[in-house]
Amino acid sequence: MYYPYGLTINTSQAVNTQSNSYKFLTKEPEKSFGLELYDFGARPYDPQIGRWLTADPLAEKMRRWSPYNYAFDNPIRFIDLDGMLATDFWNEKGQVVGNDGVDNGKVNVIKTTQTDFDSGVPSNGIIKADATKTEDFIKQNSGKTAAFKANSIAYDNSVEIEGNPNVRQQMVAEVNKDNGKGGTSAANNREYGGGISQEGNVTTAMPGPVSNPKTDPHASIRIDVDVDARSEFHSHPSGEVIDIVRPPSSQMGTTTTMYNFRQAPSNKNL
Repeated sequence: MYYPYGLTINTSQAVNTQSNSYKFLTKEPEKSFGLELYDFGARPYDPQIGRWLTADPLAEKMRRWSPYNYAFDNPIRFIDLDGMLATDFWNEKGQVVGNDGVDNGKVNVIKTTQTDFDSGVPSNGIIKADATKTEDFIKQNSGKTAAFKANSIAYDNSVEIEGNPNVRQQMVAEVNKDNGKGGTSAANNREYGGGISQEGNVTTAMPGPVSNPKTDPHASIRIDVDVDARSEFHSHPSGEVIDIVRPPSSQMGTTTTMYNFRQAPSNKNL
């Protein structure tokens, strides 16, 4: 029996008399200098302090955490098999549901349950019943890699997004040049985007041309960045045009028409 961080719980009665060399998270403990350390292959782990004894190889990607932290200081929710990033599954509200226990730096989002978009693009989402089943499975089996390998529901009903939070923040900073408040400003009537290299570097593209949603409800941008980019991203403009038609002075009434961009979401092939 173990405490959450892997330290053996002392019991007066033997729980299991069978000899077992592989213990916490199936790792083999090593005793040296009076300490019992777990051999995780990549680096040794001390369950007494809940810390690695060498720095995290991805410490520069998680600057808010100590480079020696184990499982983001939350061993109930995460496991850390090799010092890489923990995998999370999010729902479409942006809430973390759980993880598959595989530390590969990936983040998956459960597919949307929306069926109708203002652009007329067909939904590639799932029905609410399937979304509920998927979320329940992830919650009940969070951290249990074997369960996820035996049942592919979480992977079948989700899509992968950029896993590095620093890269996501750079992407957000670029697309936030459109503040999302609509209006007729040039900043809110064009698209922004860029590409992400294999090394995780963000290169921004030249913003798309300022568009008029009355004459062209589908704005565009040319993502001309690193040809070896692992992924690309772009925004859709929030801007609008208000068309006011006033009748001759001899007649009553004014007609006001608002035109918006109809681009939610993009076809993944574009």
